[in-house]
Amino acid sequence: MTVTPDEIPMLWPCGPLAAAQRRQSEGFTPEMKTTFDRWHQPQALDLLQSSPITCLVLPWAAGLAEDKHQWQSSTALVQAALKRGLKVVGCVAEKADAARAIAAARAAGLTAAAAHGFSGSAEIPVLPWAERSHLPWDSKAPVLIATGNAWPGVQAQQGGASEAGPTGKPWVESNAWFVELARLRTPAAVWLMFDPPAGTVLRQQSYVVAVMDTEAKGGRWVLSFDDNLRRGLVEGNAAAAQTAGAVWDTLRFFAKHRDWGSMQSLALVGVLSDYSETNFELAGEVLKLTARRGLLTRPVWASQAAQRGFASLKAVVCYDEELPPPALRKRILDFVAQGNLLIAGPKWGQLGKPSPSQQHPRYNIQLYGKGRAAIAKENVVDPYEAAIDIHGLFSRANDLVRLFNTATSGGLFYAGTPDGKRALLQLVNYTAGGGRGNAAAGTPNVAVWVKRNYRAARIWTMEAAEPEPLTAVAADSGYEYHIASLPPYAAIEFEA
Repeated sequence: MTVTPDEIPMLWPCGPLAAAQRRQSEGFTPEMKTTFDRWHQPQALDLLQSSPITCLVLPWAAGLAEDKHQWQSSTALVQAALKRGLKVVGCVAEKADAARAIAAARAAGLTAAAAHGFSGSAEIPVLPWAERSHLPWDSKAPVLIATGNAWPGVQAQQGGASEAGPTGKPWVESNAWFVELARLRTPAAVWLMFDPPAGTVLRQQSYVVAVMDTEAKGGRWVLSFDDNLRRGLVEGNAAAAQTAGAVWDTLRFFAKHRDWGSMQSLALVGVLSDYSETNFELAGEVLKLTARRGLLTRPVWASQAAQRGFASLKAVVCYDEELPPPALRKRILDFVAQGNLLIAGPKWGQLGKPSPSQQHPRYNIQLYGKGRAAIAKENVVDPYEAAIDIHGLFSRANDLVRLFNTATSGGLFYAGTPDGKRALLQLVNYTAGGGRGNAAAGTPNVAVWVKRNYRAARIWTMEAAEPEPLTAVAADSGYEYHIASLPPYAAIEFEA
């Protein structure tokens, strides 16, 4: 067996190595040790009988004295998993002896190992893992594993109140933008590793939102449960089983719609960057926060734009610290001259004539050919402010999608097929996950406005086995679709 891009992975914390790692980071209670010991038993695999999980990810080496014992004591679990048709990947910590751990993984019969920066040869497949701004994009491995991700959802303060940004809206964390960025750069499957927030009890819908946030753009979360849920599952707790069942159902839903992942973003605004460590955080925050405002944006790799250009875009945002290489810079200026918009940092300087009719407190608006360039007066450091400015400079008149009668904090993902015959609008309500609070039942009387006139539309939800048709109503130079109650997730399929 080999690991393929279609796997659905789950972190399987067990044995002395996982226990040792936990002791290093936080208190390790006797109850937690008992839970870990029970997950280490082959019988614990019975918990996956009704699940779509196809691959276990084991903590395999951390450079600790317990490593060797972990390899020896995991044999029964590994063999039981393989007999059930599961793949098994051993995850090697950055500071561990990768060559030794990979050799032990092969001897134990593991399907593959996951290692950081390993460049040698091995007799089993080695999947690279790295912090997400340092992934080895040119690797030939079928899977790339990214760390440094956020727990998706509305973040809460101590006491349960939602954190808010300067706009007053709840602070929403999401990894969807990174999944889209990664899938533009590599044909490999992208697995995201992130754990539930420590010291909290998560509701069922929080896990569902974490799955939706990753799967909506075609990524995979290496599923990771919190200690309370793990303990509840091995003890046969009904509420824990219900939560796991909801997660399994969500994974199956997206597996059923894998074709959605081949669709391409229809956003008209591209966030151009080399996405190096220096520029990664600001570009990523801009992508995340513009989505939160309802402005559709998409990532554009500088390394690809020089050859591919900016087809179907109307605006390019470029806040990288350094100017692009001359060939790419010329391509950007040609794009602007054709009647489009550039929003950029102060190093771009004076490109054209000042606009006599447009003023902005933070940008110099210049006319360049048939287009405009909005050049920041100072270095852009506040992504919240940048997201607001981008939407204002681009103008809401260019919106492709809008939501009405909803105050939820959501993600709008709008994509289509290359031939233009089909489109998909995914609505992810991060508030429904409650962050660390209660799940929302749904938002009533929502209107979804789209600019394009489609021949037919139908809405998919997690709760319904089949989609329901939607009827368009002409409204405000576009078309509205009225939804009686918007659930935590919905996907509207359009046919042109």
